[in-house]
Amino acid sequence: MAFKDLGDWAELVGLRLPINGRVYVLPPISAELGPRVQALIDFGIDIALGNEPDTDEDGEVLDDVADRDLYKEVLGPVYDAMQADGVPWAALKHAAMTSIIDATRDRAEAELYWQRLGK
Repeated sequence: MAFKDLGDWAELVGLRLPINGRVYVLPPISAELGPRVQALIDFGIDIALGNEPDTDEDGEVLDDVADRDLYKEVLGPVYDAMQADGVPWAALKHAAMTSIIDATRDRAEAELYWQRLGK
């Protein structure tokens, strides 16, 4: 049996997130960005389990600027659309983290994260 063509991968894995009456279609996490977001999630899991996480010499994984840049990379062109629409920073971050969880864990966990507002 041959592998079936999955078609447009972006269509299969992209997220459609509703915010303030508009649905934003987030692109899938790129192969270049994937390892970085996986490291971020692994760091969070280490913290939650009480393990000693890997950090830089300052003990930081991301500073505020790197944090903002990561969200911008995750959201791609949707980032600019959200800003133009006046989406609050908290909602923008929540959308980006939902996409990260979708890429590094699975769709069910991402949906749960979205519904629980990150709690």
